[in-house]
Amino acid sequence: MNKDLIIKAGKAVLKNAARNILITEKKLDNNFVEAVNILKRRKGKIIAVGIGKSGIIANKFSSTISSTGNLCIFVHPTEAFHGDFGKINEKDVLVIFCHSGETKEIIDFLMFCKQKNKNIKIISITSKFDSTISLMSNVTLTTWVEEEHADPRFKLIPTTSASVTLALSDALIISLQTINKFQAHRFYKNHPGGHIGEISRNYN
Repeated sequence: MNKDLIIKAGKAVLKNAARNILITEKKLDNNFVEAVNILKRRKGKIIAVGIGKSGIIANKFSSTISSTGNLCIFVHPTEAFHGDFGKINEKDVLVIFCHSGETKEIIDFLMFCKQKNKNIKIISITSKFDSTISLMSNVTLTTWVEEEHADPRFKLIPTTSASVTLALSDALIISLQTINKFQAHRFYKNHPGGHIGEISRNYN
C-alpha cells in the first residue's frame, strides 16, 4: 500500500473540485439572476432532467429544492418518450443537467417537449455556453469545467464536473430560497425526519 500516493490522489480530487467551484463562483453573472427569477415567476412545477451522473445530480436537486417548498419532480429524458411527457406542461420550468450540452437523449427530449409546450421555460446547467442544449434554453448556467482534472490518466470520469454542477445547483436553490424569504419553521413541514427535522421542529 502506497500511503503517499493514495493521499496525493485524494487531495488532487478535492483541490480540483474546490478550484473549479471558485472559478464558477467568480463568473456568476446576470444569467444566474435570470435563472432565479424564472424559477421565482413560474406558475407550475420545476422539472429536473438529466441522464447518467448528471441525472443523479438532477435527482438530488429535485429533492433539495422540494424540501424548501418548491414542487419539483425528476423526469428521465428517455422515460419521457414512454409516457412521462404527460407530467410536463408549459407552465412548468425545465432545469436541464448536462455537462457536455450535447447529449442526444436530452436534445431529443427538448425538441419534443418544446413542440408540445411552446412557451415552456428552460434553464440549462452545462460547461458549454454555446452547446446545442444551451442554445435551446432560455438561460444557461455555465460550470466552467473543461476537463476532468481529477482523473489524471484519461480525464473521463465525472468528478470535478459533478462537484461543480452540484455546488452550482445548490447555489440556485439557496438563492431562490433567499428571495422567497423562506422560514425555518416551514422546512419542518417538508422535512420532519432525522436530525434536521428535530432542529427545524424547534422553530415551530
